[in-house]
Amino acid sequence: MENFLQDFFLFSSWKTLLVMILLFGVFGVLYVLREKLSFSQRMFLALLMGVGFGFVMQVFAGFPNGSIDVFKANASLRWFYESYVWFGFFASVFVSFLKLLVVPIVLVGILYVILNLKSDVRFSSLFMRSAFWLLLTTGIACVIAVSFGAYFDLGSGIGIGDGIKSAREIKSLDQIFLGLIPSNIIASMGSNSVVGVVIFAFIFALSAKSVGEQYKAYDSFVSFIEFLHAVVYKFALGIIAFMPYAVVVMMAGIFLRFGFDVIKPALLFIALIYVCAFCMFIIHLLILALHGLNPWQYCKKAIPALLMAFTSRSSVATLPVTINTLKDRLGVSEATAPFVATLGTSIGANGCAGYFGGLVGIFALNVMGMHIGVIEGMMIVILSVFASIGVAGIPGTATMVASIVLTGLGMGEHFGILAIVLGIDPIMDMARTMSNVSGAMISAIATDKELGSLDIQKYNA
Repeated sequence: MENFLQDFFLFSSWKTLLVMILLFGVFGVLYVLREKLSFSQRMFLALLMGVGFGFVMQVFAGFPNGSIDVFKANASLRWFYESYVWFGFFASVFVSFLKLLVVPIVLVGILYVILNLKSDVRFSSLFMRSAFWLLLTTGIACVIAVSFGAYFDLGSGIGIGDGIKSAREIKSLDQIFLGLIPSNIIASMGSNSVVGVVIFAFIFALSAKSVGEQYKAYDSFVSFIEFLHAVVYKFALGIIAFMPYAVVVMMAGIFLRFGFDVIKPALLFIALIYVCAFCMFIIHLLILALHGLNPWQYCKKAIPALLMAFTSRSSVATLPVTINTLKDRLGVSEATAPFVATLGTSIGANGCAGYFGGLVGIFALNVMGMHIGVIEGMMIVILSVFASIGVAGIPGTATMVASIVLTGLGMGEHFGILAIVLGIDPIMDMARTMSNVSGAMISAIATDKELGSLDIQKYNA
């Protein structure tokens, strides 16, 4: 019976049961406060509760050393492992529901946008402007990272020990672009290939719009798409309502897994990641100011999407929240919000490709004792911007960016030097994903403002 509870239910100790009771108690507090506090306030409260929950559990466990898997075989720390698994379960359920929405919200959203485009809205202008801002901010992010990394000699004097981790297999530029073009739309949907779905949706919608006047069924088809759009949007709002509860378990799980000791070997790298994230946020606010918009309004209204990105570490999973925030809180038009937000999950990742690629490049050059000059810095920036095209918005894919940068610098055979970076990647991925989402939102706002379709009153409300 004990083995059954331990291996099947993952409840081998009364401590695990107590943790679950306390967790549901925290959920209850958030539920009671849902009418007294705003959504943003509950998100902040959930963030603090998650960190506090994880810290208290670390205290009671005696700040154990080692990985979560090690605790599984330790009888005295089995409850710690089981609690982590249950936290991961609740977080995964929430993220899975969000990912479930990705294909419907992208496919239906693009169809809805194209079919309802007015004659004065040009697709070429929308695409060129949004791509410009996405890639420009990514380039700026990389320049900032290269500057900081070179100034602090990131990677100098670091020795790489045993247990080297391998980076993902590198792809050439032609393979990356070919990978973006869908050969099977069903397969693209099944694998949540956002770019493939977007390409299909655009071609299908433009084709339908071009022949629409010839068929009586066109108006009925447009009405059906509008109905589907309303249903998917309602579904998204229902899932988003559970965000505060998910934030609690996500933050608690992160604290249980990494604690304090794991970040010590790469403290400078982590610090620079977060410094770059802060600098990019300032750059984003400056872009808003240059467009005559109040940056403080963005700070207040973008919190739900940024916190979701920070805790989930997935810009794709955050996509429904991003689109909802852009349209309902920041006044971005129906045409721009879903298009730029979706494009931002695969192109112009400010964090994953921008400053992470820049820091990895400097780190690798310093570890290998190679010269770092203006040419090397420019090469890192160019490689990072190119790598930002087609980067999927799911946790961990920044490793591919790192691989592209290393190969471009002529160090493709030295993937092992990424061991210390890959070991603490999830901690950095939180800041990177938040910058990715913020960059996409800023690009959407800037594009919409330049096209004259931004609802200024809603933005300032």
